[in-house]
Amino acid sequence: GAVWPKTDDTWGMPCYRTLKIAGLFLKLYGPEMAFAKELLDFETNEEFSDDAPIQEICVQTQLPAYTENGILLLRNPSLSVVECVDHYLLLFPELKQIREAHVDKEGKRVIIYCMPDITEETTVEISYVIRIAFLYFAQLKHRMAVHSASILYRDKVWLFSAPAGTGKTTHTQIWREVYETPVINGDLNLIALENGIATVHGIPWCGTSGIYSKQSYPLGGIIFLTQGADNKMISLSKDQKLLRLLHRSISPGWKEEMQERNYSVVEELIDKILICHLSCN
Repeated sequence: GAVWPKTDDTWGMPCYRTLKIAGLFLKLYGPEMAFAKELLDFETNEEFSDDAPIQEICVQTQLPAYTENGILLLRNPSLSVVECVDHYLLLFPELKQIREAHVDKEGKRVIIYCMPDITEETTVEISYVIRIAFLYFAQLKHRMAVHSASILYRDKVWLFSAPAGTGKTTHTQIWREVYETPVINGDLNLIALENGIATVHGIPWCGTSGIYSKQSYPLGGIIFLTQGADNKMISLSKDQKLLRLLHRSISPGWKEEMQERNYSVVEELIDKILICHLSCN
């Protein structure tokens, strides 16, 4: 099962890098090739206290000593989640380079077990696993990830959310061409409510777009995008806003309390920003 270290030395390797993403610190342990460039762009030398929000992530190239049995919470083609006594066991049927991952229930320690030969494919898959572990940790800190593309317009970030293939990328590119608005993230945005202000934090995960930002900005609004013959903005009821935004969240929902954390963010958010539906040609 997961054997959590008591000090940095018990990882069996030095801390490779320290990152700061969305106000949270990540300490990475493992071979240099294990970590994607996009992650390392968030490296920081900032000093932090012992009680700062820190997630330690260790990449190991050997098998765990044993795997604890537990309760199956989720099973689909891309991810299975098993709840053990003190951690979650994550299995990835579609990933060839990842054996399994363990995330403690406080989200503070993560062990990723991968194949011995670290290749470019391994690095991509490790980044995907780190994203899942990080979003769980971020959720515990009242942050929620939304599948969406985003632009910076009039000093605020605006999210366009829709299923893959709808045209989020095309839509944000038109904004950039017509109004010269920077694209902040091409696929995923992390929302937080800090001192009553809705904020979008830059994160390194951005799908295949390759577009991400390290900065944080005020959130202006969230627009649910659909294709249509005419351009038409449609108002939404409070319940519609809640349901649509929860549906577009990719923060973990393995257990009821995780869904409740997402709900609490959404419920607080919907009265502070514009949330609407745009049918667009």
